[in-house]
Amino acid sequence: MRKIIKREPAVDPAACIRVASEISATGVTPVLARVLATRGVTSADEAAGRYKLLHYRSMRNIGDAAKLLATCIRNHDPITVCGDFDTDGCTASTIAVRGLRALGADVDFIVPNRFKHGYGLTPSLVDVVHDCRPQTRLIVTVDNGIASVEGVDHAKTLGIEVLVTDHHLPGDSLPNARAIVNPNQSGCDFQSKSLAGCGVMFYVLGATKDALAAEGWDVSRLNMHALLDFVALGTVADVVRLDANNRWLVNHGIARIRRGQAHPGIASLFRVAGRNMALASSRDLGFTCGPRINAAGRMQDMSIGIRCMLSDDAEEAMSLAAQLDEINRERRDTQERNLDAALTQQDAAVTGAFTRVAFSDSFHEGVIGLVAAKIREETGAPTVVFAESENGQLKGSARSIPSVHMRDTLDAVHKRGHGLLERFGGHAMASGLTLARDRLGTFSELFEATVKESLAGKLPDLSLEIDGELPTSAITPEVAREFLDVPWGQGMEEPLWLGSFKVLEARPIGKESNHVKMRVTDGKNMWNALHFFSNDLPVAGSELTMAYRIGYDEFRDTPRVSLVIEDRE
Repeated sequence: MRKIIKREPAVDPAACIRVASEISATGVTPVLARVLATRGVTSADEAAGRYKLLHYRSMRNIGDAAKLLATCIRNHDPITVCGDFDTDGCTASTIAVRGLRALGADVDFIVPNRFKHGYGLTPSLVDVVHDCRPQTRLIVTVDNGIASVEGVDHAKTLGIEVLVTDHHLPGDSLPNARAIVNPNQSGCDFQSKSLAGCGVMFYVLGATKDALAAEGWDVSRLNMHALLDFVALGTVADVVRLDANNRWLVNHGIARIRRGQAHPGIASLFRVAGRNMALASSRDLGFTCGPRINAAGRMQDMSIGIRCMLSDDAEEAMSLAAQLDEINRERRDTQERNLDAALTQQDAAVTGAFTRVAFSDSFHEGVIGLVAAKIREETGAPTVVFAESENGQLKGSARSIPSVHMRDTLDAVHKRGHGLLERFGGHAMASGLTLARDRLGTFSELFEATVKESLAGKLPDLSLEIDGELPTSAITPEVAREFLDVPWGQGMEEPLWLGSFKVLEARPIGKESNHVKMRVTDGKNMWNALHFFSNDLPVAGSELTMAYRIGYDEFRDTPRVSLVIEDRE
Protein backbone atom coordinates (compact mmCIF):
# COMPACT_ATOMS: atom_id res chain seq x y z
CA MET A 1 0.00 0.00 0.00
CA ARG A 2 1.23 3.47 -0.82
CA LYS A 3 2.36 5.83 1.91
CA ILE A 4 -0.66 7.46 3.56
CA ILE A 5 -0.57 11.23 3.99
CA LYS A 6 -3.26 13.20 5.80
CA ARG A 7 -4.55 15.96 3.56
CA GLU A 8 -3.71 19.41 4.86
CA PRO A 9 -6.44 22.07 4.77
CA ALA A 10 -6.14 24.66 2.01
CA VAL A 11 -6.68 27.33 4.69
CA ASP A 12 -5.55 27.62 8.30
CA PRO A 13 -7.24 25.16 10.69
CA ALA A 14 -9.20 27.82 12.59
CA ALA A 15 -10.70 29.20 9.39
CA CYS A 16 -11.43 25.66 8.23
CA ILE A 17 -13.40 24.90 11.40
CA ARG A 18 -15.32 28.19 11.14
CA VAL A 19 -16.26 27.66 7.47
CA ALA A 20 -17.21 24.02 8.08
CA SER A 21 -19.53 25.11 10.88
CA GLU A 22 -21.09 27.78 8.65
CA ILE A 23 -21.66 25.28 5.83
CA SER A 24 -23.04 22.64 8.20
CA ALA A 25 -25.54 25.14 9.60
CA THR A 26 -27.23 25.25 6.17
CA GLY A 27 -28.14 21.55 6.36
CA VAL A 28 -25.04 20.04 4.76
CA THR A 29 -23.81 16.97 6.64
CA PRO A 30 -20.85 17.74 8.92
CA VAL A 31 -18.59 15.30 7.06
CA LEU A 32 -19.12 17.00 3.70
CA ALA A 33 -18.94 20.45 5.28
CA ARG A 34 -15.53 19.56 6.69
CA VAL A 35 -14.30 18.25 3.34
CA LEU A 36 -15.44 21.36 1.47
CA ALA A 37 -13.76 23.64 3.99
CA THR A 38 -10.58 21.58 3.74
CA ARG A 39 -10.62 22.04 -0.05
CA GLY A 40 -10.69 25.81 0.30
CA VAL A 41 -14.40 26.60 -0.04
CA THR A 42 -14.72 29.90 1.80
CA SER A 43 -18.43 30.25 2.59
CA ALA A 44 -21.80 28.54 2.74
CA ASP A 45 -22.85 30.52 -0.34
CA GLU A 46 -19.91 29.15 -2.31
CA ALA A 47 -20.64 25.63 -1.08
CA ALA A 48 -24.25 25.95 -2.24
CA GLY A 49 -23.23 27.27 -5.65
CA ARG A 50 -24.53 30.76 -4.93
CA TYR A 51 -21.57 32.22 -6.72
CA LYS A 52 -21.60 34.80 -9.49
CA LEU A 53 -19.77 33.76 -12.62
CA LEU A 54 -16.80 36.01 -13.37
CA HIS A 55 -17.54 38.59 -16.05
CA TYR A 56 -15.54 38.51 -19.26
CA ARG A 57 -14.67 42.22 -19.20
CA SER A 58 -11.35 41.63 -17.41
CA MET A 59 -10.13 39.11 -19.99
CA ARG A 60 -7.47 40.67 -22.15
CA ASN A 61 -8.35 41.26 -25.83
CA ILE A 62 -11.82 39.74 -25.51
CA GLY A 63 -13.42 42.97 -26.71
CA ASP A 64 -11.27 42.93 -29.85
CA ALA A 65 -12.13 39.25 -30.39
CA ALA A 66 -15.86 39.95 -30.05
CA LYS A 67 -15.70 42.86 -32.51
CA LEU A 68 -13.77 40.72 -35.00
CA LEU A 69 -16.32 37.91 -34.82
CA ALA A 70 -19.24 40.33 -34.94
CA THR A 71 -17.83 41.94 -38.09
CA CYS A 72 -17.44 38.55 -39.78
CA ILE A 73 -21.01 37.62 -38.85
CA ARG A 74 -22.45 40.90 -40.15
CA ASN A 75 -20.47 40.63 -43.39
CA HIS A 76 -21.17 36.91 -43.82
CA ASP A 77 -17.42 36.23 -43.97
CA PRO A 78 -16.73 32.48 -43.71
CA ILE A 79 -15.17 31.39 -40.41
CA THR A 80 -13.34 28.12 -39.82
CA VAL A 81 -12.86 26.78 -36.30
CA CYS A 82 -9.68 24.78 -35.69
CA GLY A 83 -9.66 22.76 -32.49
CA ASP A 84 -7.51 20.29 -30.64
CA PHE A 85 -7.94 16.52 -30.82
CA ASP A 86 -9.00 15.93 -27.21
CA THR A 87 -12.29 16.33 -25.34
CA ASP A 88 -11.59 19.95 -24.43
CA GLY A 89 -10.85 20.72 -28.07
CA CYS A 90 -13.93 18.80 -29.19
CA THR A 91 -16.27 20.63 -26.82
CA ALA A 92 -14.62 23.99 -27.54
CA SER A 93 -15.12 23.40 -31.28
CA THR A 94 -18.73 22.41 -30.62
CA ILE A 95 -19.40 25.53 -28.55
CA ALA A 96 -17.82 27.74 -31.22
CA VAL A 97 -19.69 26.20 -34.16
CA ARG A 98 -23.06 25.89 -32.41
CA GLY A 99 -22.83 29.33 -30.86
CA LEU A 100 -21.61 31.22 -33.91
CA ARG A 101 -24.19 29.51 -36.14
CA ALA A 102 -26.91 30.59 -33.71
CA LEU A 103 -25.66 34.16 -34.16
CA GLY A 104 -25.90 33.83 -37.93
CA ALA A 105 -22.29 33.04 -38.83
CA ASP A 106 -21.12 31.08 -41.86
CA VAL A 107 -18.95 28.72 -39.84
CA ASP A 108 -17.60 25.19 -39.99
CA PHE A 109 -14.78 23.28 -38.33
CA ILE A 110 -11.59 21.48 -39.24
CA VAL A 111 -9.68 19.48 -36.67
CA PRO A 112 -6.06 18.37 -37.13
CA ASN A 113 -5.28 14.72 -37.57
CA ARG A 114 -2.81 13.83 -34.84
CA PHE A 115 -0.71 11.71 -37.19
CA LYS A 116 -0.70 13.95 -40.28
CA HIS A 117 -0.72 17.49 -38.94
CA GLY A 118 0.42 17.29 -35.34
CA TYR A 119 -0.83 19.60 -32.61
CA GLY A 120 -2.14 23.09 -33.13
CA LEU A 121 -2.56 25.41 -36.10
CA THR A 122 0.39 24.16 -38.15
CA PRO A 123 1.15 25.47 -41.66
CA SER A 124 -0.03 22.12 -43.05
CA LEU A 125 -3.39 22.49 -41.30
CA VAL A 126 -3.73 26.03 -42.64
CA ASP A 127 -3.26 24.55 -46.12
CA VAL A 128 -6.09 22.10 -45.40
CA VAL A 129 -8.34 25.00 -44.41
CA HIS A 130 -7.37 26.89 -47.57
CA ASP A 131 -8.05 23.84 -49.77
CA CYS A 132 -11.28 22.68 -48.11
CA ARG A 133 -12.81 26.09 -47.33
CA PRO A 134 -11.04 28.47 -49.71
CA GLN A 135 -13.38 31.37 -48.90
CA THR A 136 -12.35 31.36 -45.23
CA ARG A 137 -11.64 34.89 -44.00
CA LEU A 138 -11.05 34.07 -40.35
CA ILE A 139 -9.63 31.05 -38.53
CA VAL A 140 -10.62 30.73 -34.87
CA THR A 141 -8.39 28.43 -32.86
CA VAL A 142 -9.94 26.81 -29.80
CA ASP A 143 -7.93 25.04 -27.10
CA ASN A 144 -4.76 25.70 -29.12
CA GLY A 145 -2.97 28.41 -31.05
CA ILE A 146 -0.87 30.12 -28.39
CA ALA A 147 2.23 28.35 -29.75
CA SER A 148 1.23 28.44 -33.44
CA VAL A 149 3.61 31.19 -34.56
CA GLU A 150 4.42 29.62 -37.94
CA GLY A 151 0.85 28.56 -38.63
CA VAL A 152 -0.54 32.05 -38.01
CA ASP A 153 2.14 33.61 -40.22
CA HIS A 154 1.31 31.14 -42.99
CA ALA A 155 -2.40 31.94 -42.72
CA LYS A 156 -1.68 35.64 -43.11
CA THR A 157 0.29 35.00 -46.32
CA LEU A 158 -2.87 33.35 -47.67
CA GLY A 159 -5.00 36.34 -46.68
CA ILE A 160 -6.63 34.63 -43.69
CA GLU A 161 -6.83 36.37 -40.33
CA VAL A 162 -6.53 34.35 -37.12
CA LEU A 163 -8.22 34.72 -33.74
CA VAL A 164 -6.48 32.64 -31.08
CA THR A 165 -8.51 31.38 -28.12
CA ASP A 166 -6.48 29.14 -25.85
CA HIS A 167 -5.67 28.40 -22.22
CA HIS A 168 -2.24 26.79 -22.49
CA LEU A 169 0.80 28.55 -21.06
CA PRO A 170 2.41 30.94 -23.57
CA GLY A 171 5.98 30.47 -24.73
CA ASP A 172 8.61 33.15 -25.31
CA SER A 173 7.04 34.20 -28.63
CA LEU A 174 3.37 34.84 -29.36
CA PRO A 175 1.69 34.37 -32.73
CA ASN A 176 0.94 37.48 -34.79
CA ALA A 177 -2.81 36.96 -34.61
CA ARG A 178 -5.51 39.63 -34.89
CA ALA A 179 -6.37 38.93 -31.27
CA ILE A 180 -5.29 36.46 -28.59
CA VAL A 181 -7.68 35.53 -25.79
CA ASN A 182 -5.95 33.45 -23.14
CA PRO A 183 -6.34 33.99 -19.39
CA ASN A 184 -2.75 32.83 -18.92
CA GLN A 185 -1.15 35.43 -21.19
CA SER A 186 0.79 38.29 -19.69
CA GLY A 187 -1.34 41.29 -18.81
CA CYS A 188 -4.62 39.39 -18.50
CA ASP A 189 -6.43 40.33 -15.28
CA PHE A 190 -9.09 37.64 -15.48
CA GLN A 191 -9.12 36.12 -11.99
CA SER A 192 -9.49 32.48 -12.96
CA LYS A 193 -6.37 31.16 -14.66
CA SER A 194 -7.82 27.65 -14.76
CA LEU A 195 -10.38 27.94 -17.56
CA ALA A 196 -10.27 25.07 -20.02
CA GLY A 197 -10.24 25.80 -23.74
CA CYS A 198 -14.00 25.24 -23.89
CA GLY A 199 -14.43 27.76 -21.08
CA VAL A 200 -12.39 30.39 -22.91
CA MET A 201 -14.49 29.94 -26.06
CA PHE A 202 -17.68 30.09 -23.97
CA TYR A 203 -16.60 33.50 -22.66
CA VAL A 204 -15.62 34.74 -26.15
CA LEU A 205 -19.02 33.66 -27.44
CA GLY A 206 -20.78 35.52 -24.63
CA ALA A 207 -18.84 38.69 -25.40
CA THR A 208 -19.65 38.33 -29.11
CA LYS A 209 -23.34 37.93 -28.35
CA ASP A 210 -23.30 41.11 -26.27
CA ALA A 211 -21.38 43.01 -28.97
CA LEU A 212 -23.94 42.06 -31.62
CA ALA A 213 -26.87 42.78 -29.31
CA ALA A 214 -25.50 46.28 -28.70
CA GLU A 215 -25.68 46.83 -32.47
CA GLY A 216 -29.30 45.68 -32.63
CA TRP A 217 -28.50 42.25 -34.06
CA ASP A 218 -31.01 39.49 -33.29
CA VAL A 219 -29.20 37.20 -30.83
CA SER A 220 -32.27 35.44 -29.46
CA ARG A 221 -31.33 32.06 -30.99
CA LEU A 222 -28.24 31.77 -28.81
CA ASN A 223 -28.97 30.41 -25.33
CA MET A 224 -25.64 30.44 -23.51
CA HIS A 225 -26.92 28.25 -20.68
CA ALA A 226 -27.81 25.52 -23.17
CA LEU A 227 -24.09 25.11 -23.94
CA LEU A 228 -23.09 24.41 -20.35
CA ASP A 229 -23.22 20.61 -20.71
CA PHE A 230 -20.36 20.94 -23.23
CA VAL A 231 -18.45 23.34 -20.96
CA ALA A 232 -18.80 20.95 -18.02
CA LEU A 233 -17.62 17.96 -20.05
CA GLY A 234 -14.58 19.71 -21.51
CA THR A 235 -13.59 21.30 -18.20
CA VAL A 236 -13.69 18.06 -16.21
CA ALA A 237 -12.09 15.96 -18.97
CA ASP A 238 -9.17 18.38 -19.34
CA VAL A 239 -8.38 18.03 -15.62
CA VAL A 240 -8.01 21.77 -15.09
CA ARG A 241 -8.24 23.10 -11.56
CA LEU A 242 -11.84 23.31 -10.37
CA ASP A 243 -11.70 26.75 -8.79
CA ALA A 244 -14.96 28.44 -7.83
CA ASN A 245 -15.56 29.75 -11.35
CA ASN A 246 -15.03 26.35 -12.97
CA ARG A 247 -17.20 24.69 -10.32
CA TRP A 248 -20.01 27.06 -11.28
CA LEU A 249 -19.66 26.04 -14.93
CA VAL A 250 -19.46 22.33 -14.13
CA ASN A 251 -22.31 22.41 -11.59
CA HIS A 252 -24.70 24.08 -14.00
CA GLY A 253 -23.68 21.80 -16.86
CA ILE A 254 -24.24 18.66 -14.81
CA ALA A 255 -27.58 20.04 -13.61
CA ARG A 256 -28.73 20.31 -17.23
CA ILE A 257 -27.68 16.71 -17.89
CA ARG A 258 -29.56 15.50 -14.81
CA ARG A 259 -32.69 17.36 -15.90
CA GLY A 260 -32.61 15.56 -19.25
CA GLN A 261 -31.48 18.69 -21.11
CA ALA A 262 -28.19 17.29 -22.42
CA HIS A 263 -27.54 17.55 -26.14
CA PRO A 264 -28.06 14.28 -28.07
CA GLY A 265 -24.33 13.58 -28.34
CA ILE A 266 -23.70 13.67 -24.60
CA ALA A 267 -26.92 11.78 -23.88
CA SER A 268 -25.84 9.07 -26.34
CA LEU A 269 -22.45 8.68 -24.64
CA PHE A 270 -24.24 8.07 -21.34
CA ARG A 271 -26.44 5.46 -23.01
CA VAL A 272 -23.66 3.48 -24.73
CA ALA A 273 -21.82 3.37 -21.39
CA GLY A 274 -24.93 2.30 -19.48
CA ARG A 275 -24.84 5.33 -17.19
CA ASN A 276 -27.85 7.04 -15.61
CA MET A 277 -28.10 10.71 -16.63
CA ALA A 278 -30.35 11.45 -13.65
CA LEU A 279 -27.35 10.65 -11.43
CA ALA A 280 -24.75 12.32 -13.67
CA SER A 281 -21.58 13.33 -11.86
CA SER A 282 -18.18 14.79 -12.66
CA ARG A 283 -16.85 11.21 -12.54
CA ASP A 284 -19.16 10.31 -15.44
CA LEU A 285 -17.79 13.21 -17.46
CA GLY A 286 -14.16 12.43 -16.67
CA PHE A 287 -14.21 8.63 -16.83
CA THR A 288 -17.16 7.77 -19.09
CA CYS A 289 -17.71 10.47 -21.71
CA GLY A 290 -14.22 11.96 -21.89
CA PRO A 291 -12.28 8.77 -22.71
CA ARG A 292 -14.70 7.83 -25.49
CA ILE A 293 -14.32 11.21 -27.17
CA ASN A 294 -10.56 11.26 -26.61
CA ALA A 295 -10.28 7.85 -28.24
CA ALA A 296 -11.33 9.32 -31.59
CA GLY A 297 -8.45 11.79 -31.53
CA ARG A 298 -6.01 9.18 -30.25
CA MET A 299 -6.79 6.39 -32.68
CA GLN A 300 -8.58 7.90 -35.70
CA ASP A 301 -10.09 11.33 -36.29
CA MET A 302 -11.62 13.73 -33.75
CA SER A 303 -14.15 14.89 -36.33
CA ILE A 304 -16.23 11.85 -35.27
CA GLY A 305 -16.43 13.26 -31.75
CA ILE A 306 -17.23 16.78 -32.91
CA ARG A 307 -19.94 15.55 -35.29
CA CYS A 308 -21.44 13.57 -32.40
CA MET A 309 -21.53 16.69 -30.23
CA LEU A 310 -22.92 18.85 -33.05
CA SER A 311 -25.71 16.45 -33.98
CA ASP A 312 -29.28 17.37 -33.08
CA ASP A 313 -30.58 14.05 -34.38
CA ALA A 314 -30.81 11.41 -31.64
CA GLU A 315 -30.39 8.49 -34.04
CA GLU A 316 -27.33 9.99 -35.73
CA ALA A 317 -25.80 10.92 -32.37
CA MET A 318 -26.32 7.38 -31.08
CA SER A 319 -24.64 5.90 -34.16
CA LEU A 320 -21.63 8.19 -33.71
CA ALA A 321 -21.49 7.47 -29.96
CA ALA A 322 -21.43 3.75 -30.73
CA GLN A 323 -18.47 4.36 -33.05
CA LEU A 324 -16.70 6.25 -30.28
CA ASP A 325 -17.37 3.40 -27.87
CA GLU A 326 -15.85 0.87 -30.27
CA ILE A 327 -12.81 3.07 -30.93
CA ASN A 328 -12.33 3.36 -27.17
CA ARG A 329 -12.19 -0.43 -26.87
CA GLU A 330 -9.45 -0.44 -29.50
CA ARG A 331 -7.65 2.30 -27.56
CA ARG A 332 -7.73 0.28 -24.34
CA ASP A 333 -6.23 -2.79 -26.03
CA THR A 334 -3.45 -0.74 -27.64
CA GLN A 335 -2.71 1.08 -24.40
CA GLU A 336 -2.35 -2.18 -22.47
CA ARG A 337 0.10 -3.61 -25.03
CA ASN A 338 2.22 -0.46 -25.06
CA LEU A 339 2.22 -0.15 -21.27
CA ASP A 340 3.32 -3.76 -20.88
CA ALA A 341 6.18 -3.17 -23.32
CA ALA A 342 7.26 0.04 -21.57
CA LEU A 343 7.35 -1.69 -18.17
CA THR A 344 8.89 -5.02 -19.17
CA GLN A 345 11.17 -4.45 -22.17
CA GLN A 346 14.53 -3.14 -21.02
CA ASP A 347 15.38 -1.70 -24.43
CA ALA A 348 12.13 0.31 -24.43
CA ALA A 349 12.83 2.40 -21.34
CA VAL A 350 15.51 4.52 -19.74
CA THR A 351 15.09 4.29 -15.98
CA GLY A 352 16.76 7.08 -14.08
CA ALA A 353 16.75 7.65 -10.36
CA PHE A 354 14.30 10.53 -10.81
CA THR A 355 12.67 10.08 -14.23
CA ARG A 356 11.39 7.53 -16.71
CA VAL A 357 11.75 7.86 -20.49
CA ALA A 358 10.32 5.20 -22.81
CA PHE A 359 10.37 4.67 -26.57
CA SER A 360 9.71 1.78 -28.92
CA ASP A 361 8.99 1.53 -32.63
CA SER A 362 5.83 -0.35 -31.65
CA PHE A 363 4.39 2.45 -29.50
CA HIS A 364 1.19 4.06 -30.81
CA GLU A 365 1.34 7.83 -30.89
CA GLY A 366 -2.28 8.12 -29.80
CA VAL A 367 -1.86 6.42 -26.42
CA ILE A 368 1.58 7.55 -25.25
CA GLY A 369 0.06 10.14 -22.91
CA LEU A 370 -2.01 7.47 -21.19
CA VAL A 371 1.00 5.16 -20.96
CA ALA A 372 3.10 7.98 -19.48
CA ALA A 373 0.39 8.65 -16.88
CA LYS A 374 0.27 4.97 -15.88
CA ILE A 375 4.06 4.75 -15.53
CA ARG A 376 4.09 7.97 -13.48
CA GLU A 377 1.32 6.53 -11.31
CA GLU A 378 3.21 3.28 -10.70
CA THR A 379 6.68 4.77 -10.19
CA GLY A 380 6.02 8.24 -8.81
CA ALA A 381 8.56 9.65 -11.28
CA PRO A 382 8.07 12.31 -13.98
CA THR A 383 7.70 10.35 -17.21
CA VAL A 384 8.00 10.94 -20.94
CA VAL A 385 6.90 8.34 -23.50
CA PHE A 386 7.82 8.74 -27.17
CA ALA A 387 6.44 7.30 -30.39
CA GLU A 388 7.77 7.78 -33.90
CA SER A 389 5.69 10.10 -36.08
CA GLU A 390 5.13 9.84 -39.81
CA ASN A 391 8.02 12.21 -40.56
CA GLY A 392 10.50 10.17 -38.52
CA GLN A 393 10.65 12.55 -35.56
CA LEU A 394 9.76 11.44 -32.06
CA LYS A 395 6.59 12.80 -30.52
CA GLY A 396 6.54 12.66 -26.76
CA SER A 397 3.92 12.96 -24.06
CA ALA A 398 5.05 13.97 -20.58
CA ARG A 399 3.33 13.51 -17.22
CA SER A 400 4.62 14.99 -14.00
CA ILE A 401 4.23 15.05 -10.24
CA PRO A 402 3.09 18.07 -8.18
CA SER A 403 6.62 19.11 -7.22
CA VAL A 404 7.91 19.25 -10.82
CA HIS A 405 6.46 21.79 -13.29
CA MET A 406 6.63 19.86 -16.56
CA ARG A 407 6.45 22.70 -19.05
CA ASP A 408 9.11 24.67 -17.19
CA THR A 409 11.24 21.53 -16.99
CA LEU A 410 11.02 20.99 -20.75
CA ASP A 411 11.88 24.66 -21.29
CA ALA A 412 15.00 24.21 -19.14
CA VAL A 413 15.95 21.01 -21.00
CA HIS A 414 15.48 22.79 -24.33
CA LYS A 415 17.75 25.65 -23.31
CA ARG A 416 20.38 23.46 -21.68
CA GLY A 417 20.43 21.41 -24.87
CA HIS A 418 20.88 24.56 -26.99
CA GLY A 419 17.56 24.22 -28.79
CA LEU A 420 17.26 20.48 -28.26
CA LEU A 421 13.49 20.22 -28.75
CA GLU A 422 11.75 20.84 -32.05
CA ARG A 423 8.53 21.85 -30.29
CA PHE A 424 7.07 21.70 -26.80
CA GLY A 425 4.22 23.11 -24.75
CA GLY A 426 1.59 22.32 -22.18
CA HIS A 427 0.90 22.62 -18.47
CA ALA A 428 2.52 21.96 -15.11
CA MET A 429 1.37 18.34 -14.97
CA ALA A 430 1.19 17.39 -18.65
CA SER A 431 3.06 18.51 -21.76
CA GLY A 432 3.86 17.46 -25.29
CA LEU A 433 7.12 17.65 -27.21
CA THR A 434 8.79 16.79 -30.50
CA LEU A 435 12.38 15.57 -30.74
CA ALA A 436 14.79 14.35 -33.41
CA ARG A 437 15.29 10.62 -32.98
CA ASP A 438 19.07 10.86 -32.66
CA ARG A 439 18.70 13.27 -29.72
CA LEU A 440 16.77 10.86 -27.49
CA GLY A 441 19.82 9.93 -25.41
CA THR A 442 20.73 13.57 -24.84
CA PHE A 443 17.16 14.36 -23.87
CA SER A 444 17.04 11.51 -21.34
CA GLU A 445 20.24 12.70 -19.66
CA LEU A 446 19.20 16.36 -19.49
CA PHE A 447 15.67 15.48 -18.36
CA GLU A 448 17.06 13.37 -15.52
CA ALA A 449 19.52 16.08 -14.45
CA THR A 450 16.94 18.87 -14.58
CA VAL A 451 14.33 16.96 -12.57
CA LYS A 452 16.97 15.91 -10.03
CA GLU A 453 17.81 19.58 -9.45
CA SER A 454 14.11 20.49 -9.13
CA LEU A 455 13.65 17.81 -6.48
CA ALA A 456 16.85 18.72 -4.65
CA GLY A 457 18.06 15.16 -5.07
CA LYS A 458 15.07 13.38 -3.48
CA LEU A 459 12.15 11.77 -5.33
CA PRO A 460 8.98 11.90 -3.19
CA ASP A 461 7.55 8.59 -2.01
CA LEU A 462 4.49 7.15 -3.73
CA SER A 463 1.66 8.36 -1.56
CA LEU A 464 -2.08 8.75 -1.16
CA GLU A 465 -3.67 11.80 0.40
CA ILE A 466 -6.58 10.84 2.61
CA ASP A 467 -9.13 12.88 4.51
CA GLY A 468 -8.98 10.74 7.63
CA GLU A 469 -10.96 7.81 8.99
CA LEU A 470 -14.66 8.12 8.25
CA PRO A 471 -16.99 6.90 11.02
CA THR A 472 -18.81 3.93 9.52
CA SER A 473 -22.05 5.44 10.80
CA ALA A 474 -21.55 8.08 8.08
CA ILE A 475 -21.42 5.52 5.25
CA THR A 476 -25.08 5.97 4.39
CA PRO A 477 -27.12 6.57 1.22
CA GLU A 478 -27.82 10.13 2.36
CA VAL A 479 -24.14 11.00 2.76
CA ALA A 480 -23.15 9.14 -0.41
CA ARG A 481 -25.77 10.97 -2.48
CA GLU A 482 -24.65 14.29 -1.04
CA PHE A 483 -21.07 13.54 -2.10
CA LEU A 484 -22.30 12.59 -5.58
CA ASP A 485 -23.66 16.11 -6.06
CA VAL A 486 -20.26 17.81 -5.65
CA PRO A 487 -18.19 18.44 -8.81
CA TRP A 488 -14.95 16.75 -7.79
CA GLY A 489 -11.82 17.16 -9.87
CA GLN A 490 -8.38 18.75 -9.99
CA GLY A 491 -7.94 21.00 -6.95
CA MET A 492 -11.27 19.72 -5.61
CA GLU A 493 -10.26 16.09 -5.18
CA GLU A 494 -12.88 13.56 -4.25
CA PRO A 495 -12.26 12.54 -0.63
CA LEU A 496 -10.44 9.33 0.18
CA TRP A 497 -10.99 7.66 3.53
CA LEU A 498 -8.95 5.16 5.50
CA GLY A 499 -10.69 2.25 7.18
CA SER A 500 -10.36 -1.36 8.30
CA PHE A 501 -12.98 -3.96 7.43
CA LYS A 502 -13.44 -7.72 7.63
CA VAL A 503 -13.86 -9.56 4.33
CA LEU A 504 -16.96 -11.76 4.26
CA GLU A 505 -16.55 -12.90 0.66
CA ALA A 506 -14.61 -11.92 -2.46
CA ARG A 507 -14.74 -12.86 -6.11
CA PRO A 508 -13.24 -11.70 -9.41
CA ILE A 509 -15.52 -9.83 -11.81
CA GLY A 510 -15.24 -8.35 -15.29
CA LYS A 511 -14.74 -9.93 -18.70
CA GLU A 512 -11.07 -10.49 -17.95
CA SER A 513 -11.56 -11.09 -14.21
CA ASN A 514 -9.33 -8.09 -13.53
CA HIS A 515 -11.56 -6.50 -10.88
CA VAL A 516 -12.46 -7.70 -7.39
CA LYS A 517 -15.88 -7.44 -5.74
CA MET A 518 -16.10 -8.03 -2.00
CA ARG A 519 -18.62 -8.02 0.80
CA VAL A 520 -17.12 -6.35 3.86
CA THR A 521 -18.27 -5.50 7.37
CA ASP A 522 -17.30 -3.34 10.30
CA GLY A 523 -19.02 -5.80 12.64
CA LYS A 524 -22.34 -4.01 12.49
CA ASN A 525 -23.03 -3.11 8.87
CA MET A 526 -22.17 -4.66 5.52
CA TRP A 527 -21.22 -3.06 2.20
CA ASN A 528 -20.12 -4.06 -1.25
CA ALA A 529 -16.53 -3.06 -1.95
CA LEU A 530 -14.99 -2.82 -5.42
CA HIS A 531 -11.31 -2.80 -6.33
CA PHE A 532 -10.86 -2.14 -10.03
CA PHE A 533 -7.83 -3.41 -11.95
CA SER A 534 -6.76 -5.77 -9.20
CA ASN A 535 -6.06 -9.50 -9.39
CA ASP A 536 -5.35 -9.85 -5.68
CA LEU A 537 -8.24 -11.84 -4.19
CA PRO A 538 -8.45 -11.47 -0.38
CA VAL A 539 -9.31 -14.45 1.79
CA ALA A 540 -12.73 -14.53 3.44
CA GLY A 541 -12.35 -13.73 7.12
CA SER A 542 -9.24 -11.59 6.64
CA GLU A 543 -8.93 -7.99 7.79
CA LEU A 544 -8.30 -5.31 5.16
CA THR A 545 -7.04 -1.78 5.62
CA MET A 546 -8.14 0.24 2.64
CA ALA A 547 -8.15 3.73 1.18
CA TYR A 548 -11.57 4.15 -0.38
CA ARG A 549 -14.15 6.59 -1.63
CA ILE A 550 -17.90 6.32 -1.21
CA GLY A 551 -19.82 5.21 -4.29
CA TYR A 552 -23.52 5.71 -4.90
CA ASP A 553 -26.01 4.34 -7.41
CA GLU A 554 -29.64 3.30 -7.59
CA PHE A 555 -31.10 -0.06 -8.56
CA ARG A 556 -34.83 -0.07 -9.28
CA ASP A 557 -35.08 3.25 -7.43
CA THR A 558 -33.36 1.78 -4.36
CA PRO A 559 -30.23 3.67 -3.22
CA ARG A 560 -27.04 1.60 -2.94
CA VAL A 561 -23.77 2.54 -1.27
CA SER A 562 -20.44 0.92 -2.08
CA LEU A 563 -16.81 1.34 -1.07
CA VAL A 564 -14.61 1.97 -4.10
CA ILE A 565 -11.07 0.96 -3.17
CA GLU A 566 -8.09 3.00 -4.31
CA ASP A 567 -5.47 0.93 -2.46
CA ARG A 568 -5.41 -1.75 0.25
CA GLU A 569 -3.26 -4.05 2.32
